[in-house]
Amino acid sequence: MLVVTAPAEIDFVNCEHLQAVLTSASRQASIVVVDMSQTTCCDASAIGVLVRAARRTAADGGELRLVATPGVRRMLSVIGVDEILLIFNYLADAVAAERAS
Repeated sequence: MLVVTAPAEIDFVNCEHLQAVLTSASRQASIVVVDMSQTTCCDASAIGVLVRAARRTAADGGELRLVATPGVRRMLSVIGVDEILLIFNYLADAVAAERAS
């Protein structure tokens, strides 16, 4: 398991860096936790990076987990991405969770 800490704001300016970090992390660990607990804002490009990373990780037999603030979690829910991503309220819960089937 590898934990990646996301920046406070994720947008088109820095989402390529996040994509590179997530790609590298998924090569190193089958479970990648993206800690977005300090992230206050993310745009559509950032959401695209997260969804692609989750799909790529799952295709390789792994799992991507997100830790998100209530505000970010609400935004992901409105868009419907919470149906695709495993989202947790706390880092400890994401780390301790059993693998999803």
